[in-house]
Amino acid sequence: MLNRRSADVWIGDVVAAPIPAGGYRIGVIVAKNAFGLAIGFFETVVPVPRVPAFTDKVVPFPMYKLDDSIESGRWPIIGRDERLLDRFPRDPEIYHRPDWPAKPRRGEFGAAENSARVLRKIDVEEARAVGLLDGTYHQFLPGQRMLRWLDDRYPPGGRGDQRPAPVPAQPYPSRTESLLPG
Repeated sequence: MLNRRSADVWIGDVVAAPIPAGGYRIGVIVAKNAFGLAIGFFETVVPVPRVPAFTDKVVPFPMYKLDDSIESGRWPIIGRDERLLDRFPRDPEIYHRPDWPAKPRRGEFGAAENSARVLRKIDVEEARAVGLLDGTYHQFLPGQRMLRWLDDRYPPGGRGDQRPAPVPAQPYPSRTESLLPG
């Protein structure tokens, strides 16, 4: 782990998010902008924290976190690799459903908005890929809900996972319980 305060989060930092079933989801800080702190995650769940290889499969859409999981040290910064930023968009967009209130500026399948608040219409393929059409889309989530969403969409034990599938699901710890191993 890096020897600096966890509150000093920089673009290119690699974080390890421990999951209750065992192992870690690895993410890289891809942006700090008007929406907050965006994390690009890798699909692989690893048994011990490690900086991922450049070729590891990524979750295609970075997510913005809503809590202090990194700053508090619950998701420790385990390294830094700015080369990984090339795997993710530099200015991750947020998405809006087609029924979003800004009706004149949204498309038939929804809209994407960048950190400069510029909207663009999206097509059916992008809306489906991001989860707007089936209601699974979430761009802003607190840390533990983000991990549950990732587990649902990219299940542990699935393609690319480096650990066995977990035993029956265990409840996620409360905010007051430690998430760090040991």
